Amino acid sequence: MRRWFTTDHETVGTLYLLLSAVMLLVAGAAALVVRAELFEPGLAFLAPAEFNRAVTAHGMFAVFGVLFPACAGLASRMVPAMIRAREMAFPRANAVSFWLLVPAFALFAAALFGGPGTQEGGDPGVGRWPAVPAGHAVTFALGVLLVAVSWVLCGWNVAATVWWRRSRTAPLARLPVFARTMALAAATWFVLGATLALWALTLVNASVGAATAGGAPAAFRYGFWFLGHPASWLVVVPVIGVVTEVLSRNAKRPPFGADAIVQATGSLAGLALLAWLGEMVLDKSLAGELFFLYVGMLAAVPAAVIAGNWAATLWRRSFPLDASACFALAAALFLALGAGAGVFLPLASVAAGSAVEAAHTHYLFVGFGLFGLFAGVYRWLPAWTGGTCDETLGRVHFWLSFVGLNATFLPQYLAGASGMLRRIPDYPLTLADLNAAATAGGFLLGFAQLLFVFVALKAVLKAVRPSA
Repeated sequence: MRRWFTTDHETVGTLYLLLSAVMLLVAGAAALVVRAELFEPGLAFLAPAEFNRAVTAHGMFAVFGVLFPACAGLASRMVPAMIRAREMAFPRANAVSFWLLVPAFALFAAALFGGPGTQEGGDPGVGRWPAVPAGHAVTFALGVLLVAVSWVLCGWNVAATVWWRRSRTAPLARLPVFARTMALAAATWFVLGATLALWALTLVNASVGAATAGGAPAAFRYGFWFLGHPASWLVVVPVIGVVTEVLSRNAKRPPFGADAIVQATGSLAGLALLAWLGEMVLDKSLAGELFFLYVGMLAAVPAAVIAGNWAATLWRRSFPLDASACFALAAALFLALGAGAGVFLPLASVAAGSAVEAAHTHYLFVGFGLFGLFAGVYRWLPAWTGGTCDETLGRVHFWLSFVGLNATFLPQYLAGASGMLRRIPDYPLTLADLNAAATAGGFLLGFAQLLFVFVALKAVLKAVRPSA
């Protein structure tokens, strides 16, 4: 038991990754509950307030419980080895940043599932913001604050490790791309941590006021997107480094334009801080529409630079399409598609909060973020455990995930274009077929992740069994 409370960077990284895997199952279960409710028109088994809280649980556990711990775990395991350091710059802070997440997620669960099914102060409404009952807003906010502290500690630690613990014979420009993009992302997590703390305070006020205001308080909603849009990019910035390393190893050559990739990643992170309002596609002036359209176009430029350098890295190289290569190539594809879609989303003729936003966000989070993390795990897990991954099951996991992702969110694009909104448990009969197809795709995508857990456990047990 003492081993799991150590400050060893490899053990802490393993704990981060295990927590991410558990939260992946929890967030996926919440998503399947939502999709089951949306399988047919009408209210099946969830009241509007309960449906809204299931959507919130999925989003909170997916971003804070899956993507961030996975990136932090990869940083804890890989960065010291890449820069030839024996340990993180602040080992105790590394351990504390992990253990803060456990009570944070417990507070999230208590706030979302430990209260009554309706908001305090009146009718729960449809699509009510926020989805936390007023009596549990403080509990939820405490969980957000713990995540904020964890982000700040982790970011500070990773950035300090890359800066101070790297070999003196290796300048920053010669470090692997993953180490540099991880340090870049970690430096921005200071901003996200501070924004999280402010959002937690806004959440308390918005939750108390929502019962009497009869709608979504503007401060809460703008605070949510100010946090959500940068977070959606800054949390997955390390994935750019992961995909670069995987493609470079498969091509058996250094990444083409490594410095350009890092610089483009920094530009993408900076533009993400400007384009936060682009997701709110309603109630903006023409000048605001044009500003966020131009920011979206500018964000497509560094994304194109990154994708172009990946293509140059693979130019005239033949390599086996193992599980890591398949996930890395798919992640590169979804990054290019997501950046392209982001150009037009601010001016799309759809209502604010439509299903188009949900589909676009999930293509970024799942198609790029999660697929890129899978590529890194399949590439590095054998080195961590000394075992081997089942490549056949790994490729099956990829194809089920790829088909399930598109089967889930392409229909949501079409449904959103037809007027379907997020966080709404009922919809017109004309959208029944699209929602049924999305639900079937969601369950296929969920089953694929169970297969991933099986593949990872099989690799670990195969490595442990000979020494038993």
